[in-house]
Amino acid sequence: MALKDLPKYRDIRKSIRKNGEFPIVGTAVKDTHVIHHSMTKQGLQGSTPEGFANTHIDKNGWPGIAYAFVIMPDGTIYHCNNLDLRTFHAGDTNTRSIGTCLVGDFRKDGAAEKPTAEQIEALYLLNKELYKLLPNMKRTIGHQECPGYSWKNCPGDTWNYKDVIAGKGMAAAKQTVLEGWKKENSKWYFYEAGKKQTGWIKDKSRWYYLDSAGVMKTGWIKYKEKWYYLNTDGSMATGVIQDKGKLYYLNQNGSMAADSKVNVILKAGKDGALTP
Repeated sequence: MALKDLPKYRDIRKSIRKNGEFPIVGTAVKDTHVIHHSMTKQGLQGSTPEGFANTHIDKNGWPGIAYAFVIMPDGTIYHCNNLDLRTFHAGDTNTRSIGTCLVGDFRKDGAAEKPTAEQIEALYLLNKELYKLLPNMKRTIGHQECPGYSWKNCPGDTWNYKDVIAGKGMAAAKQTVLEGWKKENSKWYFYEAGKKQTGWIKDKSRWYYLDSAGVMKTGWIKYKEKWYYLNTDGSMATGVIQDKGKLYYLNQNGSMAADSKVNVILKAGKDGALTP
């Protein structure tokens, strides 16, 4: 497996903001993978590779984002810098290391977050791939293990990165990745590989519609200029239905039928209601 083949891998090296160039030192000197956490709450505006790049450029005066990789809560791995660069993420360890940052604040005295199951899986796979890609890679450490950074609670104390890179958290991670339907705050959502789905989905031969926030819809919806009716369980209705005392005919694809497609025994009015 190559980096580009990792699940949810995105290469943004050419598009992420820069203000100069980091020194090139080559990949032969890279023997250390340093793990960070962003110390910014998951989901917070700016807790993104672009947000980190802006901070590192505008506040720190650096050429760009300090990390080679950023792992988002949904497990997306953003590739931000070439591996042969000396980026500024770990002081005296910069030259020999590759820096990966997991988005979140994993300090017990902070936001008390933990890496998501998706982040755990992504970090395990990324770390494993770096050892294949970089022939001299020999250790993975936390930021606070770098010389001069023992004072810094990074990558946090609400998790153990050593268990993750050893694969101990993989089974639990896969078990906790959300799949299928889940009710949250009285609303239903559908997950695939831990990610909320939107639009039309098919589950056990029935069709459902989820809005842009992932919420399952019921009742009438208009989609691409056609009307559909979703039952109280969210499933798409077909055939003749009754709503508020009126009958309607829905095609096999769920769309409300026009006059020409209604059974000759029934007639559809302008509003789609059927009458004998």
